[in-house]
Amino acid sequence: MRSQPSPDIPTPEKNRTERRQEVEALRLKLLENGFSPIRNRDKATFMKDWPFMEITPEVVRSWSRIGRDRATGLRLDNGLAAIDIDIDDHALVAALANAVLDMVPELDRENVPLLVRTSGKAKEAWFVRTEEPFGRIYTRRWVKAGETLDEGSHVLEIFGGASARQMGAFGPHTVERDGTVMREYSWRDQSPADVRLEELPVLTKSQFFAIADKAEELMRAAGWEPVALTEKGENAAQRVYDLTDDLLFDVHEGPHGVSMAELKTMAEADGDGLRVSASWLEGPDPKRSPDRCLVSITRSGHLAVWDSATGVTHVEVAGEPVDPGVLTMPASAPGELILTTKGWPRWCHENACILLEHDPEWIDALAYDEFNCKTLLLRPIPGATMEHVDFRPRELRDTDVINALRWFNRRQFPSATRAVLYDAMLAVARQSIISPVRHYLEDLHWDGSRRLDTWLVDYCGAEDTAYTRAVGRRWMLSAVARALKPGCKADYCMILEGEQGIGKSTLLRRLASSEWFHDGLRDMTSKDASMALRGRWIVELPELSAMRRSDVEAVKAFLSRNEERYRPPYDRAEVSEPRRCVFAGTTNRTDYLLDDTGARRFWPVRVTRADTDSVANDRDQLWAEAVVAYRAEEPWWPSDDMAREAAQVAATRTEDDPWTGPILNYVEKRDEVGSQELLAAVSLPQTVMTKADAKRATGILRRNGWTRDGQFTKGPNKGAARYVRVPAAARRAR
Repeated sequence: MRSQPSPDIPTPEKNRTERRQEVEALRLKLLENGFSPIRNRDKATFMKDWPFMEITPEVVRSWSRIGRDRATGLRLDNGLAAIDIDIDDHALVAALANAVLDMVPELDRENVPLLVRTSGKAKEAWFVRTEEPFGRIYTRRWVKAGETLDEGSHVLEIFGGASARQMGAFGPHTVERDGTVMREYSWRDQSPADVRLEELPVLTKSQFFAIADKAEELMRAAGWEPVALTEKGENAAQRVYDLTDDLLFDVHEGPHGVSMAELKTMAEADGDGLRVSASWLEGPDPKRSPDRCLVSITRSGHLAVWDSATGVTHVEVAGEPVDPGVLTMPASAPGELILTTKGWPRWCHENACILLEHDPEWIDALAYDEFNCKTLLLRPIPGATMEHVDFRPRELRDTDVINALRWFNRRQFPSATRAVLYDAMLAVARQSIISPVRHYLEDLHWDGSRRLDTWLVDYCGAEDTAYTRAVGRRWMLSAVARALKPGCKADYCMILEGEQGIGKSTLLRRLASSEWFHDGLRDMTSKDASMALRGRWIVELPELSAMRRSDVEAVKAFLSRNEERYRPPYDRAEVSEPRRCVFAGTTNRTDYLLDDTGARRFWPVRVTRADTDSVANDRDQLWAEAVVAYRAEEPWWPSDDMAREAAQVAATRTEDDPWTGPILNYVEKRDEVGSQELLAAVSLPQTVMTKADAKRATGILRRNGWTRDGQFTKGPNKGAARYVRVPAAARRAR
């Protein structure tokens, strides 16, 4: 990026006359180079008929008398396209830039001008030419990991000139009310003032789609989350009928949270220049200016909102032309539709459900994925014109509901509402339950070769002991149980201990498959922890050695839960879902537990390697054998012997305690001792002793062969807990 603007670009250190002259010279140069300059202010233009007007040198010179519009935009026409990277993250934008240069090598050639516009943040806009005009290609809106929608969202949009669109290019990007310039546009290497339009590289529409896909891939890989109800795709239509009664609008320099009816009244009373932000379309932090959308009334008297960012006119649903054809009752439908007093079908939940369940166009279109807790669309919405030929089943989107609403509008339901239809679609979907992991397990066929007992030995180099075999087998069975019997008790966590980098996490991922694996559950006290488990079968707890004491307690409480209770975003009520996952920890240390309380929940296994390729090859047979064992009603909970050994092994994984030496020295020649004596042995004054101190001291005793045996009934320890040494032979027997 250049540190100083080029001589052709106006600088703020000029007086007003000089600045106007420089702005005019710049705009004339842009026009000479084949571009269409636009008078701009705060990223927007207020020029009348700017999408269609012919821009000539005379028109440009006439703008010089309007000094307040110092910024200059570029109208996307004559093949000019813009890749607007509205992603405020330097690392991700750099990664996307490198990926695009790899995907389109001609952009990286020395003699090919690549125009990159910046504005003081990580965000960039690349200007190229398009082989064919199109409206807008866009990604979903994404939120950074750990952030909320209120903190801003990120999106990539590509504008191809088929819809009216201008992009800020030169001069102030953001100006305060007092005239202070907060940010200016700048260009890397070259700007449109330096090159002609026909010199820019030409990209195909498929290449633009690939760039959008790559942006989504990088944001997902960075741990970002897509904003609910947003989608990726292409705006091809110039007019859509999707404004419904439940939308709220923020009026520019007016009231916020205005209903559609109220906005319509305002437009009818004095609608000249009435503008709203895009909050109704994009959420609480809409992109670009608060006056992005122009409000008007159609000739038929319906509300229309033109979005200057996309060139699409949004009209209220009731304004869509309706085919008054006769509504035919599906032959398989039970009973009759509910009618009004005039004999017309009434818009209500019952009628909507009947048609969704029995109309041939809707048969098998909706389902509910109980594992991922998502409503699915299994085939395109009837009559939708925007679906691609390669449609695949996916989660139901907000635009699907709008397209479904249009279908009902065309079938004698012109007043159909989105709220009723959405309720009906959810209800009908719940009648067709899909559970991917359960279906996967039920379709497996075991070849009869036994692998389950020794998989930790064979694939992970664990010691071949009865304990290791039991851990490997019962943990796998618990995963099957959670998939086939959600919510069952399975509160044990296998822990793989081994050197860093041997592939412990990858092995767990191969067992589960990437789609059903999760390794990012680091804060179990968060209200979002339960939501994070949706659609996950195996959840890794990485690097247990990094946990604080509060973290360990959270793990114990979290593992013991059999259901998840939370309120999903945008839902009105809390939901309760049976737990369908199991947990596995990974660590490269042996002192990851702070004490031995709750140690029964942890099943430590020392591993020396991770043969991830073999696990991937044998994965289906491992799970098939586990399914056979589950159906034979084999227990997945530990036997008494296994529980004792697991607790003993876990007890050796506690961190070193500085009290251990003094306490063991004190009891070395004793066969019984009181808890208060132990605290005195570590020089802890009786006046500051706490229950936690006593628990810590007696825990050291238990880990070293002592057990509680009632209380002292006489002597100086009268009333105190009595601990006695357990003979070694007795400990081995236990």
